Parts: sequence; structure tokens; C-alpha cells
Amino acid sequence: MTESYTITETLDDEVAQSEQRSPHLLEPRPGQSPAAVVARAEQLDLMAVLQASQAISREIVLSRLLEALVRTIVQQSDAQRGMLILARNDELRGAAEARSGPGEVQVVLEDRELSAAMVPVSVILHVWRSRERVLLRDASGRGLFSDDPYLVAVSPTSVLCLPIPGRTEAEIAAVLYLESDPRAGAFTPDKLTAVELLVSQAAISLHNAVLYADLEQAALIVGSSGAVLFRWMPGPELVATYVSDNVAAVLGHRPCDLLSGAVTFSSLVHPDDRERVMGEIAACGAAGRDRFEQEYRLVCGDGRVRWVDDRTAIERDATGRIRHYQSILADVTEKRAADESRRRSEELLRAIVDNTTAIVYAKDAERRILTLNRRFAEVWDIPVADLIGTTGDQALPAEVAELFRANDLKAMAARAPVQMEVTLPQPDGVHTYISLKVPLFDASGVVHGVCGICTDITERVEAEKERERLLREAQEALRIRDEFLSIASHELKTPLTPLRLHLQLLRRHFADPALAAHPKTQSFYKLLEISNHQLERLTKLVDDLLDVSRISAGQLALQLEDVDLSSLASEAAEGFFQEPSSVESRLSLCANEAVVGRWDRFRMEQVVVNLLANAVKYGKGKPITVSVQRRGALAELRVEDHGIGIPREVQDRIFDRFERVVSIRSFGGLGLGLYITRQIIEAHRGTIRVSSAPGQGATFTVELPIDGS
Repeated sequence: MTESYTITETLDDEVAQSEQRSPHLLEPRPGQSPAAVVARAEQLDLMAVLQASQAISREIVLSRLLEALVRTIVQQSDAQRGMLILARNDELRGAAEARSGPGEVQVVLEDRELSAAMVPVSVILHVWRSRERVLLRDASGRGLFSDDPYLVAVSPTSVLCLPIPGRTEAEIAAVLYLESDPRAGAFTPDKLTAVELLVSQAAISLHNAVLYADLEQAALIVGSSGAVLFRWMPGPELVATYVSDNVAAVLGHRPCDLLSGAVTFSSLVHPDDRERVMGEIAACGAAGRDRFEQEYRLVCGDGRVRWVDDRTAIERDATGRIRHYQSILADVTEKRAADESRRRSEELLRAIVDNTTAIVYAKDAERRILTLNRRFAEVWDIPVADLIGTTGDQALPAEVAELFRANDLKAMAARAPVQMEVTLPQPDGVHTYISLKVPLFDASGVVHGVCGICTDITERVEAEKERERLLREAQEALRIRDEFLSIASHELKTPLTPLRLHLQLLRRHFADPALAAHPKTQSFYKLLEISNHQLERLTKLVDDLLDVSRISAGQLALQLEDVDLSSLASEAAEGFFQEPSSVESRLSLCANEAVVGRWDRFRMEQVVVNLLANAVKYGKGKPITVSVQRRGALAELRVEDHGIGIPREVQDRIFDRFERVVSIRSFGGLGLGLYITRQIIEAHRGTIRVSSAPGQGATFTVELPIDGS
């Protein structure tokens, strides 16, 4: 049994209240003198009644009180049988039954429904409803209750039934039923007076016991949740008369300190909250309220400060005077912290939503606006308060309202996010938005609204239009350039052919032995060789321009045939290093096996020559290595130099048109060789890559499918 802590009223008050309730018991009956009443009262064993009343008042546990009450009343009234019937929630139920036996009274505690086999139900109901005592000295005689089934069947000689008052005059807490045989002394006036006095005490004790039982039940329920139950006596400090036994674990205060008044309610309340809390209690009491709720801080026994939610019921007597406060205090410290965290999160989210440039709103299933951000109101120059609760259709231009309505309904019908690009007329012109509509679902999956987020992309759209315009202009410029290169390269190619023929005729002319002996012939022959070299260089540049034109026009056609890449690389390298400009570099060729594939001979020779030219140009006269080998279904061509190298950040760009590793002031050329090389290789479904670092040379690796597919 849980330890209890309670205080009861004094017996003197109970006796006085009993005299007030039943003055007729001490009033003289017709034909009696006041002296006779006094004599009868003197004959009453008041000491026995007082002792019995004190025994009842000491019991606070309901089951023990019921047993003591029905046993004592049967003994004091000399009844043969008695039953105590409790009234709870507008229902009467048998609670305890006592029978006089040889030498003692037997008591049975049992909660059961009323029945005609148990008691005269008509008598019980009459007492409960009328709140008046019923005494039948001859229960077998004709009268108001003579047809009651119990009285007919059992035929008790005498019956006494009394109401036991509740908290108020209008309330009945229980009904006491007694029956006796016709032996002398049963239900005599002095016995009736004794029963009335005991019933008066029973009313108070029953109320306290029921209240205590309720508190115990509440303590079991509430205590498991960490809440604490209190009962406070009214007063300046509020001293506890009951506390649940978990108070020490929850608040760190011993029950005895609270019940003794060493720790009062006002001392528990945090100093910063005390004036507010005590003022609220006083105001509720003065206003006649029967309950109040508030949150405040309590100081625990170990110094911790905890927030509590206080739910207090105020119990008053018949005059409205406060008898006590009954409180349930639940620790809400973590809840308040969570609420504060959620509040800050909501404020942060609200600040983000309000300060975003997007239009954000939420509507219910009928499209009534639940919330929206400042941007919405700013765009349409409408106060937020004027839009909440409306669809917004009336406040917006007709075309805008219709667009919003259609998109809202589309998202809710689709049960999925809907995104679209829309244009909306605004006071400062037409704006373009990306509109995202998201349906909102309740816990059961039913669509109950829609959230809209409209992001203004007008500047982005305008920038995109400008980019497209510039792209068209650039493409047109490139087309004109490519057209110019094509025309220019053809026009440049035309005079190169007769110029080459004239140089060849001059070489033959100076090869005549008659002219070779002339002293000035050697100098003219040297000038002729230089002119021929420049002609070849110019021819190479023109050919590159022609190739670029063909590539841009998609006209780079391949003539596939069986080609030995090892032999081709050897022949191309041998021919290349016969040029005077290549004599500074030493070539190492590693092509020991035939690597035959389906390729375009002329274009593959062009690849080898372009890579060798690149290696000679940037190799600083250091050795160059060319290797050819077969790797499965691929042929691999590698050209490695030990020159200036290529920085990593430009390695991807060197295969683009007109791109160069270094300034044109240091090295000549148009920057087309590697571009043409990659285009030829990719036309063969191959790849080319470079591995290099500044100062460590460069290695170009070409991989080609053997079968040309």
C-alpha cells in the first residue's frame, strides 16, 4: 500500500454538524417534556459513541473505513444486519455488509449491484432521492413500502435507512440500511441518536477516504508519467496535506518536509515567478473559480530549476469557502525546450521564406490562402491581412488569378509536384517565373491543400536570350571565317603550284654542269633551296587551312585500305628528318613488328608528321622516340619528346583550333596541327591523349582500332 499523507477535521465539528442536521432527534416528541429528552440524552452512552466515532475518523483507507463503519453502526444500533451502499457517478452499489453473530459482527466487503434479494430497493431509492430517513418499526404492516419484494420475501421486523451526506447539502455520498428483530432496544431513540452521530462522522470520513482513494488512483496513473500530486490547505503560504510518494524522486523534496510546512508551496516557486503565481491563485479564489492552469518554474531540493504545468482544482464547502487545492504538477521542462526550439525554427523558416525573392504561399483544399510571404504581397501591392482566408482571385488581375487557379487544381488533382514556366504581368512589366506547385497531404493521405513556390527568372531568361543572340552571332562569325578560310586557302593554293614548277625548273637549270662551275652558282643554289623550303612550309599551312575547312563542313572523307602502321611511321619519320629544320633532333624508332589495320594512308601519315613536327618544335633539340605496337584489338602509336612540356591546365585545350602551348612570338604556326590530328584519329574511331609536365617533355599516345570500325 502506498504511504499516505493526510489531515482530517476534528470530531467536535462533526458532532456540532450532526446536531444541526438532526435537531429533531433531541427535540421533545408530542407528549414528552424537555426533562424527558434530557434524561434520555443522559442515558445515552456518549463515551462509547465518541470512541466509535474516533475509530471511524482515524480510518482513511476506503476498504478499512467501510468495514469499521458498518461494523460499528451495527454494534451501536443493536441491528441484526446492516449494509452500506455507496453512491458513485449517479449509481448505487453495495459496498459492505455486516451481520450480528454469536459474540461478534461478521463483515463482508463486496462491490455488487443492488437487487431485490439483497435489500428493499424501493426504500433505498426513496432515501437516496428524498434525502430523508425512513424508519419502519413494523415492516410487515401496510404502508408505502409494503409491496417491496424484499420486505415481502424476507419480512424483517424493523427497518432503518438513512442518507449519508456528501460534500454539499444536495449530495448523497451513501445510504445506510439496517434491519432488526423485535427484541428490546433496537432502534430506540437513544440508539437512533447514536446512529445519527456516527453517520455524521461517516459523511466526513467517507468523503476523505473516497478522496484519498481517488488521489491514490491518480497517483498511480499520473505518477507513472512523472507528474506529482499535491493537496494544499488554503493560506498565505499553502501548506501540503497530501503529496504523492514520487515527490522526492521528481522534485527532490522529502514528503515530511512538505507536510510539516518546512517547505511550502510559495517557497517551491521560483522567486521570479512567485508574485505572478500567487496572484493568480488569489484571483481565482476571489472570482469563485473551481480550477485554474498555469506554467511556472519550481526550485527542486537539489537546486535544479524545472518548468511545471500546474492543473489545480479548487474544492469549496457549501458556503463557497475554499477547503483545499488539489494540484497535478507535470514537468514540462523538456517540452518547453522543444517548443522553444520549434519556435526558433519556425521563426528562422519564416524569416527565410519572407526574405526570399520567390513568391511562397499555402492554400487549403478550397484554395483559401493559409499563409504567404511578404514577396507575394509586395509584388501585387496588397496587404498580407487582406489575402489570408481568401482565394486571392478577387485581389489579382483576372489573367493571373485564372493561371494560379488552374495550376493549383492541376497539382492537387495530380497528387504530385507540378512545375511549369509562366509569364505574369506585373506593375513594372511582364515577368517570367518557374512555378512549382506541391500538393499537401494529411495523415490519412488525403490532399488538403497546395503549396506554391514561384521563382522570378526574368533576368535569367533575358540573359539566356542575350546568350542565344551572341551564340548566333558567334556561329555566323565562325561560318564566315570558315568560308573565308576555305576561299582563301583555295586562292592561296592556286599560285603555289606554278611557283613550285618554276622552282623545280630553276633547280634543274642550276644543275647543268656548265653553270655549276660558275663561282656565283653556289650562292644562287643555296637561295633556291631556302625558297623551296619556305614554299613547302607555306604549302603545309594552306593544306592545314583546307583541312580545317573540310572538317568544319563535315567533308573529311577517309580512303580506308590495309596499312602497316610500323612501315608508315618509319617512312614518314625518314622523310621528315631529311628536312633541314629537323637535323638538330635525334630520332629513335621502335617499330619491330608489322601492325596492319584498315586506315587512310595519307591521313595517318599526316598524323605522324604532325606529331613529329610538334615534338621537333618544342623538343629543344633533345632526342625524340617514336614507337608502334599492337595491344589486343588496338594499334598504339607513341611520340615522346624531352622538351619544354605542357602545363596540366592547358592540356585539354591544345587539341582545339588555333590553340598553342606558348606565345606565337616564340614558336610559329597556326595552332592547327594537333586539332587536325585529333579530328583524323576520331574519324578512325580512335583516341589521342597527352601526358606531360612543364620541363619534362610530352608523350602523345594514339590508339586505333585494328579493323577500322
